[in-house]
Amino acid sequence: MTARGQLTLRKEVLKRLGVCPGDKIQLDLLPNRRAELIAESQKESLRDLRGLLKDRTNGRRLSIGSFDRKAVLLMAEQGRQAKLLA
Repeated sequence: MTARGQLTLRKEVLKRLGVCPGDKIQLDLLPNRRAELIAESQKESLRDLRGLLKDRTNGRRLSIGSFDRKAVLLMAEQGRQAKLLA
């Protein structure tokens, strides 16, 4: 802990929680000097997906299903949570 009361979490912990820079977390204080850290789920909007697959399709147009699968894989690489639409 820093002198300013800031904590640093290991990269593995953040990845496991699905937390990326700028994401919000919730810290609940529990009895017996314990705490629970919860990653707030973020709702992805279509605007967030703009340019996600840029330079990854070799200029090909993708079907919705192909886009969905590629987007989910890329988001997983980035440590973001996603699910398939179909």
